Parts: sequence; C-alpha cells; structure tokens
Amino acid sequence: MHQEKTKPFSVLCPSIGKVKKITLNDLKSKWHMNKLSTKIIFILLPLAACLIGFGYAYYKAKEKLTIDHIFRSSQLSALLGANEISHYIEGRATEFNQLSGAISYCYNHRQSISELASDALSFTSGFSALIISDTNGKLIDFQLAKNRKHPLSFDEEKSRHIQVLAHDKIQRLNESFNDWLYKQAQHTNTTNNTVTKQSSTVWKSSRRNGSDTPLKRGDIEALPQQIIYLAPKEVSNQLGLTFNKETYFYSRPLIDCNQRLLGYYTAVLDRTLIEQQLTGIKQSLIKNGHKYVDVFVVRNDDLAPLSESNYINLKQLQLNGFNPTNNPLFRSDLGGIMINQPIGMEIYKHLVFFDDLDLQSDKRGVTLVVFISDKELEYSNAELLREVLLYLGVGLILFVGLTGYLARHIAAPILELRLKISSLARAGKVDTNFTERKDEIGELFDAFSDMASNIKRKETQLTRLALEDPLTGILNRRALVNSAIAAQNKSALSSVCMMDLDHFKQINDECGHAIGDNVLIAFCNIVSEHTRESDIFGRLGGEEFGLVLPGTQLDEAYAIAEKIREKVEQKLSDSLCSSHYLQATVSIGVIEWQDNDINQALAKADKLLYKAKQNGRNRVEL
Repeated sequence: MHQEKTKPFSVLCPSIGKVKKITLNDLKSKWHMNKLSTKIIFILLPLAACLIGFGYAYYKAKEKLTIDHIFRSSQLSALLGANEISHYIEGRATEFNQLSGAISYCYNHRQSISELASDALSFTSGFSALIISDTNGKLIDFQLAKNRKHPLSFDEEKSRHIQVLAHDKIQRLNESFNDWLYKQAQHTNTTNNTVTKQSSTVWKSSRRNGSDTPLKRGDIEALPQQIIYLAPKEVSNQLGLTFNKETYFYSRPLIDCNQRLLGYYTAVLDRTLIEQQLTGIKQSLIKNGHKYVDVFVVRNDDLAPLSESNYINLKQLQLNGFNPTNNPLFRSDLGGIMINQPIGMEIYKHLVFFDDLDLQSDKRGVTLVVFISDKELEYSNAELLREVLLYLGVGLILFVGLTGYLARHIAAPILELRLKISSLARAGKVDTNFTERKDEIGELFDAFSDMASNIKRKETQLTRLALEDPLTGILNRRALVNSAIAAQNKSALSSVCMMDLDHFKQINDECGHAIGDNVLIAFCNIVSEHTRESDIFGRLGGEEFGLVLPGTQLDEAYAIAEKIREKVEQKLSDSLCSSHYLQATVSIGVIEWQDNDINQALAKADKLLYKAKQNGRNRVEL
C-alpha cells in the first residue's frame, strides 16, 4: 500500500482545468437542455467527481505521510535504543575489570571471601549480584548489590550448591587461567621477578601503612581474560533473582597470591536496567503518537524473545527471520511494520578460546526489534477517512449552491495543498505559507501547516536528543566522539581531559538529586567559561565528563585543567546543601592525543583520572 505512487493531478481530475471555460450558455447550446435540474446535475457531476478525486489524493498523500512518519520515528528509536543498550553492556565489561581490581588481587586472609565480594560489588552500578563458585562451577557464595531500585531476593539455603557455570564455561575459564599462567611464566623468565611476588610485597606494604584499599599487582590486563556470555533464565530462577529472564554473566578465574585457582567469580548484569531502557524506547514511541507498538530483544541464534511483546507474531518471526536490512519493512507475515537493529557490541575481545564458533557470525549476540502493528495503520486510516469524509460532505453541500465560486476558489487551493503534501512526503519539508482564509479550506491549510511544523519540530527534537545531554545541554558521548574525530582530521595534535566530580554520590545522597543536578550544571558552566569555542566538551555519563582541546599541547592542557580544578574548588561548593560537609572538587586526567583512535585516548585519560582519585582526589594527573 505504501509503495503506490500518487497519480498526477490532471489524471485524478481532468476537468478542473476547463471549469473556467464552461458557462451556462455553452451547456445550453451543446446539450440542448431545457430543464434546470438536468443542467445542474451535469454541472455538478464533474465537480463532485473532482471533489472525490481531491479527497482520494489527500487521503493517499496523508496516508503516505503517516507511514513515512512511522518509518522515521521507529527507525530512529530503534537505532538510538540499540546503541544505548550496546553501550550499557559494553560498559559493564570495563566495570567488571574495575570490580576485578577489588577482588582479583592477592587473596586477603584477614577478610572472608564474602566480605571481599561485597566490597567489590559496592564499586559497581550495573551489576545485580556477584557469585563466587568453586572449581566445579558450584555456588559457594552469593552477594546482592546494595541500594538497588529493584532489590533482588535470595534464598541462601535453597540456592546452596547450585551449578552456576556450565561445563563449557568452566573449560573456557580454565583455558583463560592456563593462558594467564603461561604468560606469567614467560614474564618471570624475562624479569626474574614474578608478578605474584610484586603483588604480595605491595599488599604487605599497604597493610603496614594501615591502608584498607586492595592494591594491584600489575595492570588489569595482567589478570586472566574474562568471558562474557548470555546465561539462561534457568540459572536466574535457581538463584532466586526477581528478573526471570536471560542476562549477561561476566566471569573470571579467582586466584590467590601463589597463582593457584580458587574458583571463579561471576558478575550478574542488572537486567532490570535493560528492561527500563526498552520501556523508555516504547514510551518515546507512544508519546510520538504510536499506540500499538512492541519493543523487545531477540536472541540471534534461535530468534527467541528475551523480553515481552504483545502484537508481533513470534512464530512467524522464528519461521521467516529478520528483515534483510535494518530499514523498516511491511511484514504481512508478522502483521505490521518491523525494524530489526542489531545490538553491536565489541565484546569479543573479552571472549577466550571460541574456536568452535565464528566470532563474526550474525548468529551471535542479540537484536533489538521495534514492531508497529497493522492496528496502528488501521486506526490512523480510520481517523484519516473520517476527516476526508467530513471535508467531502462539506464540499458537496457547498458545490450545490456555489458551483462557480468553488471552481474559482476551491480547485486551485486544493491543488496547491496536494502539491505541498506530495512535496512534504518526498522531501520532508515544504513552504507552508498559504493565503489567509476564514473557511474550511483555511482550516485545512492551518491543520496541514501545524502538522508539517510538528513533524519538523519532532525531527529537530530527536536530532537534538541524539547529540545533546538533556540535563546539561552539552554534547553526549557519541556527539563528543564524532566531533573529536572531525577536529583531529584538522589538527594533528590535541589533548584530552577526563573529569569526574569527587564524592558525587555522597552529594546526591545527602542533598538530593535536584541539588546533584544543579552541581552538574554549575560544573558545566565553569568548564565552559575556561574553554574556547573550538574545544569539545561532553558528558560521558553520570558525573564523568570529557574535554578535547584541539591544537593544544600537553602543558597548555594541564594549565587549563588546573584552572578548572581551582575554579571548581572555589565556586562549586556554593551549589551544595548545608548538610554536606565535604567540599565539591573534581579529579582530572590529561593526556596528549596524536593518533586517530579517540576511544583509546579516552581510555588512557580515564586511567589517569582514576590515578588522581587514588592519589587523594582534587588533583590533575598528567
């Protein structure tokens, strides 16, 4: 239906161009009619036919416009939603490395494994639980995340000795551990100083100094490689998790100072946060005028849904598969319009020894599906049909008494409106300046102008949301990365700053999220005052920000970062509540960026940021 081309105006109503030439005398001489009623019928029949043609053209054009709107909004929502979920799952891999930094160092015999697991889990925000299992993959300890909005339940007696890890996962973890041992042995042979002894010495030193913070024995890459996989919902059931669905597990071998394998620890991705993201995508489509819509995630290997759906025919989806492209398509077998957007995740670097699987295969991973039922089109078409019938009825009544007036004042405006509708449908924009009228046609013009303005405004809003952080108004992560790449093409040398507000969670807890939002906004204002228009400033998430300084050397970047740190220390505390006793400060990591990989540059700057945190906060690490 949506592919049918609109017929030319002259085909729909060939007599309109001749209306002005037809007069009553011409009809009398041509048709030799004596009865006025017969003449009126012959006069009104072409006009009535043309009116019906106008209604049909308007119906088809607006129907196409509605479908185009559904296509654009649903495709944009699917793309943004897939990117958000992808960033969320990928971010947890980095967060799992941070968790590993708290649990995978030398085993502390002064603390129980439960205490270590609880402390490690408290450093994270995207994991629901941390599981400790023995070398056979059976559960020996289970820690739930604290302060979750959706708390989990756990029956300790029921869940004891649950088989958390399948045999193939244990095999891959053992391969990861053995590979790590081999690399450690090579390192020992070349340096005569094993990583394990270094870690033990540093740990003992930290204990003599009274520090309770576990210290590294090397970079996080020195740990065995983690594996990430989609765990079945049966494991969630056995553990008693509130979300009875598949979720991602992040696992790594648990080793002691003597390089012995104690077991494995596994972080459980908080599935409720993904469900919230799916709900947010669906709510945005509903606010955009779509009533019958499904937003859910499908597993690529067997097309099994990982979340709920209401309108799509899942059996036909599993039988016929996805769309051949990521563009929206009418699917008569499914009963509506479907968009499938793969959730692309660069997490294969965290997977080890998958020789039996093709890492590039589309059968791996998951896909976000947005489906709009035929009921949506039926509903919009019914509304449109009622609107067209209303205008047709009014038009026919007016034609009966004002044939000549209609020929001069209705045909031409309707033609203009139809052409602009077609132009709007083709190009997405149109000039909505019409001659001011006080009749039904004027209302139609106003309705079309409002509709075109609303479409343009919503497109502008969606574009802005795709580039800006909604709270602070600065760039989001994607826009910052794209802008940095574009700026790097013009300048061979740049500097990158990673900034993170100190004790921000405590500010939120003590002063409330409204004060926390004000602190973020005030911080952005301070940074903007000390940067150039060419500098690229964006929010990476939470209280973490990135600043790219094109054409700026490292010492200049350090001076700018130090000014920002000083101003934050001087002024930002004014935004806090009276109950907060700590001063609002910022920690900054600064690097010089000379290659084309902005993500690697951000990661290096992020390491320096955490170094600033470890060295006492409120400082700049170069």
